[in-house]
Amino acid sequence: NWAVRLRPVWMLFLGGVPCAVAALALAGYIVAAGYVFSRLVHSLFLVLAAVVLYGLMALWVQIQRQRLVREQTGAEGGERRPPDAAGLAAAVAPDAGSLQRPRLDIAALGEETRSLLDFVVTLLLVGGLWWVWRDAVATLGVVTDYRLWSYTETAGGKEVTHALTVGRLLLAIVVLVITTIVVRRVGALLDIILLQRLAMQADATYAITVMTRYAIAAFGIVAASRLLGVGWEDVQWLVAALGVGLGFGLQEIVANFVSGLIVLAERPIRIGDVVTVGDVSGKVARIRARATAVIDFENKEVIIPNKAFITGHVVNWTLSNQIIRLLIKVGVGYGSDIALVQRIVLEVVQGNADVLPEPAPSVFLVAFGDSSLDFEIRAFVDALDKRLRVQHEINEGISRALQERGIEIPFPQRDLHIRSLPEGLAVAAGPVAGGAGTGR
Repeated sequence: NWAVRLRPVWMLFLGGVPCAVAALALAGYIVAAGYVFSRLVHSLFLVLAAVVLYGLMALWVQIQRQRLVREQTGAEGGERRPPDAAGLAAAVAPDAGSLQRPRLDIAALGEETRSLLDFVVTLLLVGGLWWVWRDAVATLGVVTDYRLWSYTETAGGKEVTHALTVGRLLLAIVVLVITTIVVRRVGALLDIILLQRLAMQADATYAITVMTRYAIAAFGIVAASRLLGVGWEDVQWLVAALGVGLGFGLQEIVANFVSGLIVLAERPIRIGDVVTVGDVSGKVARIRARATAVIDFENKEVIIPNKAFITGHVVNWTLSNQIIRLLIKVGVGYGSDIALVQRIVLEVVQGNADVLPEPAPSVFLVAFGDSSLDFEIRAFVDALDKRLRVQHEINEGISRALQERGIEIPFPQRDLHIRSLPEGLAVAAGPVAGGAGTGR
């Protein structure tokens, strides 16, 4: 790493600084040499403490990564089907969306978290070194106190003049840089803490992460503005102008942004939910400030503006629970024993292991069709991805059971009565045509 590559520089520093202090003492500057030596010792202890903190943070991140890997592997192992069942589900229900928790990128989380923690430790180290050497850098006050411009503000009915100095400008830049880094890196730290310590779901963690980023960004901007002497009375005209502009030109973008905040706060949809928005059905993959990504059953990623989830009609198949009803229709031939058919079909439905006993399944004769007695089967399963597979198994079992009992599943039939034929065709048909129709 960079510390190893800079080894000659470290060795030169470690050997040259004591020699420089000794030379300073030999030159007669005993007080200065003692001051520098004591500050160097304090700085060395600060650096050693920072190195220990770096190591502890790296160890903590590694432990959290291993814990996340174990929990994620255990969750996937608990939700995995037997091979035969999984194969059947994939063959029969390829469009069923999986409702598992979105898989976390453990490596990315660990790297981002460690980068953020290393940045915090570096800030502490720089602050400590400045505190140790604050007396020696007092001469920099000539530069940091240089006045760039002055501004006035009203406090208690009186105008107070303030000066914007180089030091305040540099401090504002540092605040903005720190805010940017924290906003970019805080997500991984919150993911690890909220998922592990508070046992929160991934979608709730994402919502809290987004809101935290917005809050940190707003706080950093306000703090930097105050350091630069920019107050609300200075920007209110700009806010008013932006409000008019947004009202005319960017109202859709603002509406989608506000809708995204409402979606994250109220959580009518969550990452992993199966939803239907308009003519799009699929699984929610990502929720962003402006739009939400939905992966449909053809594995296409559809980007839907957040406004559609607030103002439009949305069906969330898995919001409160995943129980879904199957509605299966089957017809038998006229003359079949209705009670027997009902009992046979109900036995097949109840014999399926994935059909829930409560709510209980039911079978009813609902109509006298053109060619059949029409029965309707209502059954419930506990997951959307079981729907097509269970429907296939029930249809297969009903067909086999009815065949074993000799009960016919009819197909549509039509009787054709010929009332007239062309004269040439009627002569050729002879008695058949005469028996079938009147002729001309």
